[in-house]
Amino acid sequence: QDWLKGNGTSTRIVKDAKGRVIERQEIIDHENHRESQDLNLTIDRRIQISAYRALKTGMIKHEAVAGSVIVADMRTGDILAMVNQPAGNPNRLEDRRAALLKNRAITDIFEPGSTIKPFVVAAGMEYGNWKPHSMVKTGRGGYRIGKNLIRDVSLSDSMDVTTVLAKSSNIGVVKIAESLEPSILFNIYDKIGIGQKSQIRLTGEEAGRLGTLRRWQLDPFEYATKAYGYGISVNTLKLAQMYTVFGNEGNYRPLRLVKNDYYPETTPIFSQRVTEQVLTMLEAATDKSRGAGGWRATVPNFRVGGKSGTIRKIVNGKYSSTHHRSFFVGIAPISDPRYVVAVMIDEPRKDGYYGGLVAAPIFSEVMRSTLRIMGTKPDALLDDPNIKLIAK
Repeated sequence: QDWLKGNGTSTRIVKDAKGRVIERQEIIDHENHRESQDLNLTIDRRIQISAYRALKTGMIKHEAVAGSVIVADMRTGDILAMVNQPAGNPNRLEDRRAALLKNRAITDIFEPGSTIKPFVVAAGMEYGNWKPHSMVKTGRGGYRIGKNLIRDVSLSDSMDVTTVLAKSSNIGVVKIAESLEPSILFNIYDKIGIGQKSQIRLTGEEAGRLGTLRRWQLDPFEYATKAYGYGISVNTLKLAQMYTVFGNEGNYRPLRLVKNDYYPETTPIFSQRVTEQVLTMLEAATDKSRGAGGWRATVPNFRVGGKSGTIRKIVNGKYSSTHHRSFFVGIAPISDPRYVVAVMIDEPRKDGYYGGLVAAPIFSEVMRSTLRIMGTKPDALLDDPNIKLIAK
């Protein structure tokens, strides 16, 4: 409000006995004077509308309770779209209800699930001895830590690190995390903003939860759950912001909603070498031929990378087997990363609930529209069988 109206200027008005204005004088406090300023949002109306429609269509298809989508330019930090469902029009009296006007992209926090796994893999390659083709023992679908059993959908005895990410192996990422000191993973999560509010200063934003390093160090099972995205919490905006690391050569970039805002420099998290390797692995996580769950996120003629996630919600104090949240976060084009899209769907109740099934198609539609609207050149044209290379 102060930005829009400025300060240091007042008006002196003199009236006669009948209350009529006979003199009007502008008084300027030159020491504190500041002109009113324009407020320019980063939102692109075209992308906002496209994301809104894609989210609404996906919500209706899966009969979901709620959802949100964030689209951002990773190079500038500009938020290009921030949409929610259900949503109301604040200009309509009947829509002025909290449930319809709630900005779920910043108010609703949740455990990120498997969307956190690329950061564990990157940490293992940056601070450990892991490589994309290193083999990980995955115990045929079961791995016990004390009295607790960690399970995988896959029943493989072992797989390489790239496949760990593509098939979203809980056991695989836990084994990578166990090879690192808990402080390494804790510090990475802290640097990418988990448990902290963003800098966009919107009312109602929730910070999420990271916990304490001491708890991570004292309880091996609790530490293990952090590797596959349980026991910590974020919002949809944070999901998108976290993935800027993979679009900026390993540097974390804060996002902004107002173009007048100038944020600090990016924070280095991973080396460029490791980041490029993880990008390739994220692309593999959308490859149907590898059995990847995120294949529905693909965009024709573009190289896309990303990670799906699915979590059980806590109902009456314990994890429910019938209430879920579904996610997909991804980047394109992989050859020159520019845009990130994060999708969260709350309680899909029809035609599946896995992130790769529910959220990935919404991501695909939103990213496709974003790339078209922004005039991005395709980087995978030769994947189209109808296009032939005639000259180099």
